[in-house]
Amino acid sequence: MSSLSLLWLIYVGLCTGCESHLRPTPAPGPPQSQTATKPSSAELVPDQSTPITVPVQLEPAPWETPEGLLMFVAEHQLTDEDRQKGLQQIARYQQPDPEAKMKWIAERIFSQPVDPSYQLSRLSQKLSDEGKTAQAIRVVQLIPAPRTQRQDVFLQDFQARHMSASGIVLNSTDTPPNTNSQCVSIAEIVVHSGVEAAIEKSRKIENPADRDAALSCMIPYLTDRTEFDDALKLAEAIQAPDQQIEAWALIARKQIKANQLEVAIRLVDRMNPSEETYFIKQNLLFKIASRLVQTGQLNRALQLAETVKDPELQNQVLESIVLKLITEHQFQQALELCQQVKNYESDSAKDYCFSALVTHSIEAGQLDLTLKVINTVEADSVEKWFAIDDLIKHLLETQKLDQALQTARKFENDEDRWAALESISECLANQGRFQQALEVAESIEKGYKKQSALAHLAEKQFQCGQLEQVVNLLLKHADSDLLADDFEPGLYHDANHVWHTTVPLYEQLLTALVAARKSEQALQMTETLQDESQKMTALQFLIPLLAEAGYYDRVIELGFNYTTDEDDLSELQSTAVDSLVDAGEYQRAIDLARLTQNDVLRARARYRQVKRLVGQGKLEPAQQLSETIDDPEWKTESQLALVSPLIEQQQFNKAILITQKMEYYSRLKTEAEEKLITALLEAGRVTEATNMACGIWISSARLPALFEVANQLASEPTLQSKLSSEFSRKNRRLKTAFTPEEQQLARQIVKTIQDK
Repeated sequence: MSSLSLLWLIYVGLCTGCESHLRPTPAPGPPQSQTATKPSSAELVPDQSTPITVPVQLEPAPWETPEGLLMFVAEHQLTDEDRQKGLQQIARYQQPDPEAKMKWIAERIFSQPVDPSYQLSRLSQKLSDEGKTAQAIRVVQLIPAPRTQRQDVFLQDFQARHMSASGIVLNSTDTPPNTNSQCVSIAEIVVHSGVEAAIEKSRKIENPADRDAALSCMIPYLTDRTEFDDALKLAEAIQAPDQQIEAWALIARKQIKANQLEVAIRLVDRMNPSEETYFIKQNLLFKIASRLVQTGQLNRALQLAETVKDPELQNQVLESIVLKLITEHQFQQALELCQQVKNYESDSAKDYCFSALVTHSIEAGQLDLTLKVINTVEADSVEKWFAIDDLIKHLLETQKLDQALQTARKFENDEDRWAALESISECLANQGRFQQALEVAESIEKGYKKQSALAHLAEKQFQCGQLEQVVNLLLKHADSDLLADDFEPGLYHDANHVWHTTVPLYEQLLTALVAARKSEQALQMTETLQDESQKMTALQFLIPLLAEAGYYDRVIELGFNYTTDEDDLSELQSTAVDSLVDAGEYQRAIDLARLTQNDVLRARARYRQVKRLVGQGKLEPAQQLSETIDDPEWKTESQLALVSPLIEQQQFNKAILITQKMEYYSRLKTEAEEKLITALLEAGRVTEATNMACGIWISSARLPALFEVANQLASEPTLQSKLSSEFSRKNRRLKTAFTPEEQQLARQIVKTIQDK
């Protein structure tokens, strides 16, 4: 390289370096315009040595928002029912204002255009109700096609009624070209030209179904005018078998109504129905037979009944014939035919026929026939015993005791004879003839009938105040176990449909004896019961009566010395202790427990006394006595008895303290906590309610309690009501955010659910 070239390179380098070094820094100015050059692809490649941080949008934790807390607690409920309740509560908070919603619904409904078909149908019905038949038909014809099947039937029915009633016939010009035009066309021909012309016209209708429908629509018109021959001609022209049978059935019904029964029978005989129309024929045979019975043609009705193949319909025909014979006092023939009548699950026809036969034969004085009827009824039948009772009552009402006794002895079956004697004894007792009733009852063989008769006598004597006689009767017939009859209370309702409970005789009797200061006889009455469980029930009813009446020593004696098995004795001792405490004799109850050397019984007595003190409003003594109970079960029961009254008196601290002392794994503790949580929330003590709900050991109770607390925490009243806390509790809305203190409680709830 020459020296000149070297000097040139040095000059260029120096100039460039100096220019770069001396370039001034530009002053701050407005942003550059969009004409800046696009960066190269190399400049867009990031530096691999520097990590890139991408911001991530995290969902808030469940405790951060009221809605999130409620949703979390609701979704973690154990049962589907509790989850559904929780989600429904959240949905209620999210719903818009109900009034606005109703307004929106109303606007949607009333802004829709009214269906013209609906308007025309309503108008036609109104015209029909006003008797304007022709106008109604014309309105129906204005309904736009396609019309519904119901509207078509409506039109056909109106046309038939219109023609038969008013004699006005629509012209073909009145009928728009729709599916009903053929019916109207045939109708015009029938009226003006006759049936044969109409049939000939129908042959030109190509569709068989339309042809049959056109012919069918005129049959009601003809049958209403009793023109049965012409109606039959139209029916004969119908080709579809089922539709033809329906047309014949319509004609037959009108013939039956017109008493043309033999003609109707011949028409029904022609029917060969399918499975779908089988019942039509059977029903027509039944109607004809019933009409024959009404007109007195019983033999013909009986012949026709044999042709009825449906068993239940045939049975109804036979029943109607029997009842007709009975009303005409043809009792012998009715009895013979009654044997053919059967009972069905839905119809006790045979029993009803026998009952009617017995009633009418008694009224007619044909008692021998009545006996004959009763003897033919199935043995052990309830209807048979009712019939015997009716017969005996009739005889005794006419003061024919001897004849009633003779009648009773004529029964061939022992059970029937004893049933008759039972009825005689009961009727005599109802009349106050107690001695005669006793003699008849004692003549019955030992068994239920005798027991029932004597028990009825004892009840009637008791109602008349004859307490001594009742006691003597029960002791004399102790082996008959009279108090066991109707031992359980029953239900009945009066004329005003108000339900009442009957009081068993043993309860009435024991109450009366104790009130009459006859405790020994009352105890004797319990001994007449043969069943041990019934005897224990009677004693457990008697012991409180004795304690209330002041027979404390007798109560202690029964609780300590009564001879029975261990389980029954334990029940008696518990009843005795409870009765003594309730009577204000707490110390005697403790003495009885000490005699039995039963610590559990002593704890029960103290618990009962705690409940009594609580009922009297003496909470301090009750709480002190509760602390002395050693038995865990009865101690927890007594503590639970204290919680509710303490809550009612707003003594929440004491209630919380008692609840904390309760047996941890006791279900009663959970019950107390649930009550207390609700009360604390109503009082606005949310922190204490939260702590208690988090500590419930049973998860099936803890989770619903936590939702109750979360709901209170996450919502606020829409309106504060000083008059009703119930109003404020039900009318609430979701809060927009938690306070720091509320968020801390929400975090505690979520953590409890996650940990457990």
